[in-house]
Amino acid sequence: MVSSRIRPGKIDSKGAVYTSEMYPDLYLMNNSTTLPVEELYNNALNSLGEGVIIIDPEGRVVWMNRQAELMLGWQGDELSGVLLHDAVHYQKSDGSAYSFDECDIYLSLKNQVLRRNIDDVFTRKDSKLIPVSHVTTPMLQDGKLIGLTLAFHDITERKKAEKELRLQSTALSSAANAVFITDKNGNIEWVNKAFEKMSGFSGAEVLGKNPRVLNSGQHEEDYYRHIWSTILSGEVWRGELVERHKDGHFYTVEQVITPIIESGRITHFVAIHEDISENKQAQERIRYMALYDVLTGLPNRAYMREHLEQALASADRNEKLLGVMFLDLDRFKFVNDSLGHNTGDKLLQQVASRLRRCVRRSDTVARFGGDEFVIIQSDIEHIDNSATMIEKIVNELSRPFSIEGNEVHTGVCIGVTIYPFDDGDADALLKHADMAMYRAKSADCNSCQFFDMDMQKEMERRIALDQALRQAILQNQLYLVYQPQININTRGIVGVEALIRWEHPECGDISPGEFIPIAESTGIIREIGEWVLSTACKQAAEWKNKGFYGFRIGVNVSVYQLRDSSFVQTVDRILNKYNISGQCLELELTESMLMDNVKDAISTIQGLHDLGISLAIDDFGTGYSSLSYLNQLPVHRIKLDRSFVKEIDTNVDSGAIAGAVVQLGHSLGLDVLAEGVEREEQLYYLQNLGCDTVQGFYLCQPLKSEEFEQFLMQQVHIKAIS
Repeated sequence: MVSSRIRPGKIDSKGAVYTSEMYPDLYLMNNSTTLPVEELYNNALNSLGEGVIIIDPEGRVVWMNRQAELMLGWQGDELSGVLLHDAVHYQKSDGSAYSFDECDIYLSLKNQVLRRNIDDVFTRKDSKLIPVSHVTTPMLQDGKLIGLTLAFHDITERKKAEKELRLQSTALSSAANAVFITDKNGNIEWVNKAFEKMSGFSGAEVLGKNPRVLNSGQHEEDYYRHIWSTILSGEVWRGELVERHKDGHFYTVEQVITPIIESGRITHFVAIHEDISENKQAQERIRYMALYDVLTGLPNRAYMREHLEQALASADRNEKLLGVMFLDLDRFKFVNDSLGHNTGDKLLQQVASRLRRCVRRSDTVARFGGDEFVIIQSDIEHIDNSATMIEKIVNELSRPFSIEGNEVHTGVCIGVTIYPFDDGDADALLKHADMAMYRAKSADCNSCQFFDMDMQKEMERRIALDQALRQAILQNQLYLVYQPQININTRGIVGVEALIRWEHPECGDISPGEFIPIAESTGIIREIGEWVLSTACKQAAEWKNKGFYGFRIGVNVSVYQLRDSSFVQTVDRILNKYNISGQCLELELTESMLMDNVKDAISTIQGLHDLGISLAIDDFGTGYSSLSYLNQLPVHRIKLDRSFVKEIDTNVDSGAIAGAVVQLGHSLGLDVLAEGVEREEQLYYLQNLGCDTVQGFYLCQPLKSEEFEQFLMQQVHIKAIS
C-alpha cells in the first residue's frame, strides 16, 4: 500500500478552502495512485447530511455543497459572490429584519470565533423560512482570516417534536384528570395541577415520594401486587382505586398506568386518575334503590330472593334447616284509611324496626310489598328455633305503636315453611309460606300456620276453581236460590235473600264459601256480583207479573262493588231494564265493608237510598263498629250474625250479645233480623228478645224460584210494605 501525504493550504479555482490549521494531515491509501485533493474534498463535503457554505472574509458566498443547495433551493453558482446575509439570513422567524450587526455569521467573522446557534431560521429561494441549527467556524491561514465555514442542518422535525412536547406538557398540566409521572421505581417525578387539587398534596410535597402517600388501606396487598406485576411486564393497567386525600377522606378513581419503554427498557410510568367518586355514589344510590325498600330500609323483594338463594345453598352445604316466614299485618288498611297514609308509613317503619330486633344478624328481614314482610331464618338447628322467633314477633307486634300522638294497634298473621321438610326452590318456598299465611289469616289475628301438603292441594284446587269459575258464568252453571225472611210474630214473609249457587258439571255443587273468596281474590267478583243483581231483579219482575209482590229481595254486595264509583248507576240501570222499583230491592253490606272507607261508603249508600233501595248491615257484631257512623247511614235493617244465634239459648255471652244488638237496633229505629235459626228454642229465645225478623233452615231452607213460588202460595199472610 502506497501512501501520499497531502498538506492543503490555499483556495483553489472552485472555491474549496484548505488550511493547515483547519484540517489535519491526510493520508491517501491507494495501491496505485493518489486521488486529486480538490475532488477528494468536494466528494467528502457533498456526502455530508448537513449543509455547508463557505464564505469569504467579507461574507460573500464562495461555495456550497449539494445538501445546502437542496435545503435552500439555490444552485451554488447562483449565490457565488452574493452576501450570505442578504440571500438567506436577512429575517427572523417572526418575519422581522435581521440587522447585519446582530447576525451570528458576521459576528463570527468579525470576532474570528466559533459560534453556535441551535434555533435560527434561513430563508429559502422561494422565501419560505426553514428552522436551522448552525455552527460558524472561521478559517485562518498563517494566523490571517481567509474565510468562514457555515455548517447547518434542518431542524424542522425537531421543532415539530418540541411543539408536540410543549402541547403534551400543556395538555397534561391543564388536564382535568390528575396525572403524575414516576421513575421506574415508582418515585414521583412530576404531577399536574389536577393531581394537586384532587389529592390535596402540592407537587413539592410528593416529588421523590412513592404513590403510597395516597394509600387508603381499602385494598388488599395482593391487589397492589397485581398492579405492579402488570405494569412491570410492560402492560397497561386499568382499574379502580380508593385513595386517601391529604385531609383523610377517601375518594375513588379510575386509574390508568402506562409504562414508558425506551430501547426495550421501562424508564417511567405515567398514571392518570379520573375521580369517579360521584359516579360511585350515584351507582350506590341506584343499587340501594334497586335492592332496598326506600321506606323501611329493608331488602326489597328482589334482594330478598337473592338472600334466599344463598341461604338455601348454605342450608344444603351445612346440612341445617332453613325457615321462611311470610308475615301480613292486621288492620293496616284501617290505619291507612282512618289515620292517613303518613301514619301508615310510620307504622311500617316501626314494624320493620321491631322485626329487626327479633332476628339474628345472620337472618334476613325483607319487605315483600304493602304490609307484607318476609323473614329468612338461616342455618337453624331445630324447628323450635322458628317457634321461638315467631313468639317474639307476635309479642313485639302486639304491643301498641305510638305514632304522632296516636296509639295504633295491629297484629300479624304468619305463614311458615321449613326447608328441607318442605323441599323446593326459592319460588316454591315463598309460595308455600304465602299459602300458610293465608291459612293463618282465615283463622284469627296473631295466628301462625306451618305449611303442609294439604295447603298445596287446596291451592291447586283454588287455581282449578278459578279457571272453572270464569267458564261457569259463560256456560250458565251459576244459579240463585231464595231463602224466605219471616216476621217472627206473624210468621208472614217480609222478604227473601237471593243466594248464589254453582253446579259444576263434574264436581257437582260447590259451596259459595269456597268459590266466593276465590272470586274476590281474582277480581271476578265484580262480574259475578252484577250477574247476581241482574238475575235477582229479573226474577222480581217475573214474580211481580205473576202477582207475587209485597216483599223485598235481598242481594249481597261485595266490597269491590261498593268501591266502584259507578255502582249506583249500575243498579239504577238494572232496575230500569226490568222496570221494577227500588223498593223491591234490599242490598246487604257487611259491617267491615262499611268501616274500610266510611266516607265513600256513606256517599254510595246515600245514592242507593235515593233510588228507594233498602239497606241492611250483614254479620252485625263481627266487625269493627263505629256507632257514630252507623247513625249517619240510611240503613233499614241490621242482621244478627249466625255465630251469636248458634248458641243463643245455651251460652250466656251469646244471649247477652244478641239482646244488646236487638236493643241497639231498636234504639236506632232499625229492624233486627237474626239469621241461622235452625232450632225451635232459638226461635222462641229471639222472639222473647224482641227480634223482628228471622231466617234459617228451621223455617225454610233456600229454594229454587219455582219451589219458592209454591212456598208463597202456601202462605196465607204476606207482609205488605208500607
